[in-house]
Amino acid sequence: MCSSDLVSLFPFLYGTKNFFLTGRLGTHVARSSVGAGALLANTYSVIHLPLAIAMSLNFSRQLFLILLAALFLHEVMRRGRLIAIVVGFVGVLVIMKPGSELFDPSSIVAVLGAFFAADVAILVKSLSGTERNTTVLFYYGFITTLVCTPLGLY
Repeated sequence: MCSSDLVSLFPFLYGTKNFFLTGRLGTHVARSSVGAGALLANTYSVIHLPLAIAMSLNFSRQLFLILLAALFLHEVMRRGRLIAIVVGFVGVLVIMKPGSELFDPSSIVAVLGAFFAADVAILVKSLSGTERNTTVLFYYGFITTLVCTPLGLY
């Protein structure tokens, strides 16, 4: 899956000079690694949880995104948004059922995948100010292919 992302990018890179030049390689590596983690965690949760639960927990990424945007992008979080986040996380706990015999530890992986996906969005936002789209896409495809291919062969 990851290598197909990289291969599909080549037509867009044709004729683009220096698409691989960047001054923020560390951020690209972090974004790609966290993105690969989100991909793997979400795939794991879809395999090990009922689809409705896996996808419902995956949607909690919006809750994490609001929190991360307030912390790292200094976006304003008003009381109504904070209340919505609290209610949203209560809903996540209801879905996960911690402390009951119905609790599935795979749900923790699903929530972790949602957190990683939100983190990717924050990292892409920070990269978008200085990097070209082709550079961001190239490094994501390249690094994710390096991370995921050995796991796919296993």
